[in-house]
Amino acid sequence: MAVAYARAQELCANIDDSAQLVPALWLLATFRLGRSEHVEVDKLCARLLRLAQQAGDPDLLALARFQVSPFYQGKFIQARLRLEEVCDAPLLVGGNKGRHGSRTRFCLQMAPGS
Repeated sequence: MAVAYARAQELCANIDDSAQLVPALWLLATFRLGRSEHVEVDKLCARLLRLAQQAGDPDLLALARFQVSPFYQGKFIQARLRLEEVCDAPLLVGGNKGRHGSRTRFCLQMAPGS
């Protein structure tokens, strides 16, 4: 599996930035996170954030901001700030569900005292 993800990352590195890369980059970041490759995770998430900002899509921005790498690195304040950014992000018209899924339920589950 590592070979397939390495190849996918190589291909993504050679493709111009596009919002269509977000799912692949997110999966690569998740894979790298599972291997505790936090420097690589941070690079992938920085690219994700850049792509989401270019696209101007609130859901993609929330996804790009939601990275747990700081938590696993013991950077708890930074991790909490990122989670709060995701929970405070504006939602698309239509209530608590955007094109890429619901954040409200997740944020309520993560709230202190939940």
